[in-house]
Amino acid sequence: MILRYTLMLLLLLISSESINARCIVPPPPKTAFLDAKSVFVGKIIEITSLSVPDPELPPGVINLEQPIKVRVKVERVYRGVEDDEIEVETMTGGPDWGVNFKLNETYVIYAHEKDKKKKSLIVYGCGRTGLITQAEEDLEFLNGLNESK
Repeated sequence: MILRYTLMLLLLLISSESINARCIVPPPPKTAFLDAKSVFVGKIIEITSLSVPDPELPPGVINLEQPIKVRVKVERVYRGVEDDEIEVETMTGGPDWGVNFKLNETYVIYAHEKDKKKKSLIVYGCGRTGLITQAEEDLEFLNGLNESK
């Protein structure tokens, strides 16, 4: 019986480590670019919460995973965006869920198609979306695309 519980605990620990390990190393820029519907550089000009209170949570308990919509002033397009401003959705609460965008900061954004009919985009966690000041490898790859044409 003790052996069974030990094995179950070991499996749980191994599986939870592998789930968290997926965020340790994001995909390379080329893979992220090919997987994304839109790739662009833009400044966050508005952040709107899309969450509604969860009636199943006890009073005073907050769900950290919150959907948000951000409006982005597009500065440079590498794929898929045709407008000067665009809205994308993501989740707050940690890198597993989405991106914790900050107002007035500039990001390299890899957005994926959320809903084809609505033409809405979403930014997932564990990807390459990040502050432009920390995106040297991404910018080197993306700017190289334009030079190779």
